[in-house]
Amino acid sequence: MKMMVWMAALITMNSIGYLLEVRAGYVGNLREALRSFRFQRIAGPFLGVTAFFLALDYAEISVKSFLVRAALLIVPVTAALPMILSERIPAFYARNFALAPLPGGSTALSFNGGPLYYVSAVYNFLFFLAYTVLIVYHFARTGRSALHKVSFAVFSLLPLVSRALWWAGIFRYFDPLVTSSSFALAAVYIYIMRYRELEWRSLGWEAIADRLGDAVMVVNDRRKIIMVNAAFEKFFPGLGYRDRPADLRDFTRFIGKRLREAYPETLVGDLLKPEESDWTEGEFSLGPESIFAVKRRTISEDGRSLGHILVLNNVSAYRNMIDRIVELKQKAEAASRSKSEFLSAMSHEIRTPLNAIIGFSEILLWQNLETEVLGALEKIHDSGSLLLGIVSDILDISKIESGSPELNPTAYNFPRMLSDTINLNLIRIGTRPLVFSLEVDETIPQGLLGDELRVKQILNNVLSNAIKYTERGSVVLDVRWEAEAADVAALTFRVIRAEDMGKLFNRYSQFNLERNRRIEGTGLGLSIAGDIAALMGGTITAESEYGKGSVFTVRIRQEIVDRTPLGAEAAVKLKSFRYTGAGKGRRDFASGDFGEGPLRYRDVRILVTDDMASNIQVARGLMSPWGVTVDGALSGGEALELIRAGNPRYDLIFMDHMMPEMDGIQCTQGIRSLEGEYARSIPIVALTANALAGNRELFLSRGMNDSLAKPINMEKLFGVLRKWLPPEKRVSPPPAGAGGGPS
Repeated sequence: MKMMVWMAALITMNSIGYLLEVRAGYVGNLREALRSFRFQRIAGPFLGVTAFFLALDYAEISVKSFLVRAALLIVPVTAALPMILSERIPAFYARNFALAPLPGGSTALSFNGGPLYYVSAVYNFLFFLAYTVLIVYHFARTGRSALHKVSFAVFSLLPLVSRALWWAGIFRYFDPLVTSSSFALAAVYIYIMRYRELEWRSLGWEAIADRLGDAVMVVNDRRKIIMVNAAFEKFFPGLGYRDRPADLRDFTRFIGKRLREAYPETLVGDLLKPEESDWTEGEFSLGPESIFAVKRRTISEDGRSLGHILVLNNVSAYRNMIDRIVELKQKAEAASRSKSEFLSAMSHEIRTPLNAIIGFSEILLWQNLETEVLGALEKIHDSGSLLLGIVSDILDISKIESGSPELNPTAYNFPRMLSDTINLNLIRIGTRPLVFSLEVDETIPQGLLGDELRVKQILNNVLSNAIKYTERGSVVLDVRWEAEAADVAALTFRVIRAEDMGKLFNRYSQFNLERNRRIEGTGLGLSIAGDIAALMGGTITAESEYGKGSVFTVRIRQEIVDRTPLGAEAAVKLKSFRYTGAGKGRRDFASGDFGEGPLRYRDVRILVTDDMASNIQVARGLMSPWGVTVDGALSGGEALELIRAGNPRYDLIFMDHMMPEMDGIQCTQGIRSLEGEYARSIPIVALTANALAGNRELFLSRGMNDSLAKPINMEKLFGVLRKWLPPEKRVSPPPAGAGGGPS
């Protein structure tokens, strides 16, 4: 732009001098004609070299040396100085000045040129020639239309053509160079201002680009860097590309010398592939704090590449953050594994004595004991079950947090489930002045399909909290249902009484700790219940008015397998807390009937492998109602030898998981590796206190057929025996007098 302004000033001076010369000739004043001649020759010698500098600027060719630029100005300065310093025009420039008559009565200045005049004219001509070649060549490469190219070439050639015509004598007294140069430079100015990167537009884009956090580089089609923003200079200080044009190869060499890692396929220079027009991406690293992602976009017009925009984003902080996240993730996974290992060990250690407490109390409850002893045993059994529930809560948190909670849907009797849950929670009331009441819909279907233990867990958590935190007054359980589909029921349990709503569903927190410090609990119950309800497609909500009471509403979905309604008689029994389902209570378990008819076996031998003799004794006692013979093995090695000997032959093996020397999985694999169909096909059921999620899949993948958790649940044990013992060895109905007690 500066060169364009300087060129316009020279043309203006030359034009003014020429007009003054024409006026002087018209009035016949030689003195004025000479003054105008001098005025023209001050600006005229500089026209050619200035046009050449303009062409260099347009072609983006930088002449860095001051001496070279000064040398190019020697001839114009030499020609102009005599016109400035001397009042008379030197003879070595021009002589014999006169006014020659022209047709029409006017006159024109005539003279004989001297050596300096012709040297200056030739010099001007050569530079106009160089200017024309450069500017026409580079304009032709920009991909403009043919009309633009031809018209631009015509206007650019005007100074050369006019000078040639003057030298040929066609213009004797009139020098057309001034007029042709004015037209040519005006046309070039218009075309450059119209089609080249305008300086005002560049400045606008630079101002915008300077506000960007990413480094921006604009490269033309000749791989010249024509613009960089402030962020670029911040990331790559000292290059000075904002002050001078640079070749892209300079930058790629600068990068190549500093690369910390090799990215040969994504170096900056390799991104500039002219056949690609979409964004392409690459990356290079100059160090841990200088990792750059590079994006490149080709600028094109009419299918021709005009240049490229490169955006270099310093992603060091992002990459370091990713590395930190990966590190934290690995630590979290390690902590999760440690927690799972701890919970696994804790589960085994706590469930093992609980198996004896619950199992032996279960066996003794079958006996015909005195009422006081029976009541004490029931409390022992129920307290053990309560402790087991706390352990299960902790394990459930592990499953939920790991994203692997499990539902095991089975058909169950709804009124019996409800009765068992209520009776378990009545123990909590004790001697407090608290009234518990039950309202139940008589039309609720008796047979439902769902995870009965999870339903019990939800209802137990809500009921136990209501009872624990109600010092006096009442707790009401209202049970309703509605049909969501032909085979789907939405159960609603509404339980009254709670306080401090904000903390009710937070883990590991109890509300009003100062007031309720004496109340036992982990603070996990309602949180787990909410997660499990959501897993069943349901919700738990609570509404409260402090000092008056609260309402918990549990809504879950269960499938209907028996549409027989509960009925008025069963509803009355439930309300009196005496309902046991088909007349079967805990003490009737010895009959071997769990709603599927009485069951006994003949000539069945079962091997229980456990490193604790008490666990074998519990298993033997619990299986006595079904008439089976139970042998015990106190180690995996002993069990392996019994199977290898093949005498006696067992129909089913219960295998403890965690045993010293040879654990249950190793023992199972040893049995499966023995020769013969007997060792390969005998059912093996994992009997384990390690109840964490995923263990069942582990057991099945290592050669076992099923799993049963400790403490042993009678109904689940019944299901395992019915599933795996030979059907041909069943005896039904049971022999008279069966089911007395443990054998």
